Amino acid sequence: ALLTRSAHFASGSVHIEPWPDDVLPQLMRRPGVSTWRVASHETIDDDNTSDSEVRLRWYSSYDCAKAANMPHAVDTLWPPPPELAMSLHLERCSRLLHHDQDSGGFFIA
Repeated sequence: ALLTRSAHFASGSVHIEPWPDDVLPQLMRRPGVSTWRVASHETIDDDNTSDSEVRLRWYSSYDCAKAANMPHAVDTLWPPPPELAMSLHLERCSRLLHHDQDSGGFFIA
């Protein structure tokens, strides 16, 4: 989301370049995505016990989150419009997931 916002405000002066085939060819990476879901933690208190349950609450848009009083909701958490996402070539980013190669997780743009 931060990358999308930065590239959008740069008005075409920022470009995401494709990953060179000869750079770290054994590195397991996944392409960037242009759509994603946004959630926040919601605590559900059980009136009959002292236990509480934490669940994810999903929001389809910034407006829905704001109307539901989602804490820390900012519009940059949601994916960009499809035409903007396509023009940014977010698929050229790389996502390194910790379970793919027993390492930490990283995002590379």
